[in-house]
Amino acid sequence: VLQKTKDLLTQLLAKSKTVLDSQLQHIKQQALGRMQQELGAELNRLQALQKTNKTIRDDEIEYLQDSITQSEQLINRASFQLQAVRVIVNN
Repeated sequence: VLQKTKDLLTQLLAKSKTVLDSQLQHIKQQALGRMQQELGAELNRLQALQKTNKTIRDDEIEYLQDSITQSEQLINRASFQLQAVRVIVNN
């Protein structure tokens, strides 16, 4: 029973990894789009504001640009991680 269950579980885990990997790309794209939309809008706002308000410092804009770059890197490195599997064998 255990060997049969182990084989089935191995197959199911491999299939779930394939499904998750395909979904991960979609989730990453959504996250990147949302981040770029929100932080990009803030960056554009600050840049426009800086043209009329000289109290907006260049380092504030650079900080936001760095935040966007770091966020892109982190989102691109994101992955799923299986943390647990609960198996109930019922004969």
